[in-house]
Amino acid sequence: MSSLVASGCSTPTPEVGIVTGKVKLDGKPLSEVSVLFTPEAQSTELNPASGAITDTTGRFELQYSMPNSRDLSAPHTGAGAVLGWHRVIVSDYKMMSELLPGPGRVPLRYADPASSPLRFEVVAGAQVIDIELRAP
Repeated sequence: MSSLVASGCSTPTPEVGIVTGKVKLDGKPLSEVSVLFTPEAQSTELNPASGAITDTTGRFELQYSMPNSRDLSAPHTGAGAVLGWHRVIVSDYKMMSELLPGPGRVPLRYADPASSPLRFEVVAGAQVIDIELRAP
């Protein structure tokens, strides 16, 4: 269940928590990986997924994007993730964006929504969610 905040006639925005963190593989920061938080309550236009790309230190700050009722070509975006439990996937953005061959730096179980063991709860306010991955 998601709470919405209405602001005048504009697109309603979800209630979110501000989420930052780091992604590490066996204790080492992973740069240029994609982090996607998908609400376990079905992701919809008013309950959007949130994502980020890590920087050179493995740090990320989640952002969400949802349709803008006034202009569909300009989505409403903001910092954070909707409140509640999320399934999380991490994938090798650098490998995908550069079309590099090979398995990538992220173990496949973390990149598949069906097999990712990563689940986190987003609460109101600011929070740090560090994601520690393990090589097989």
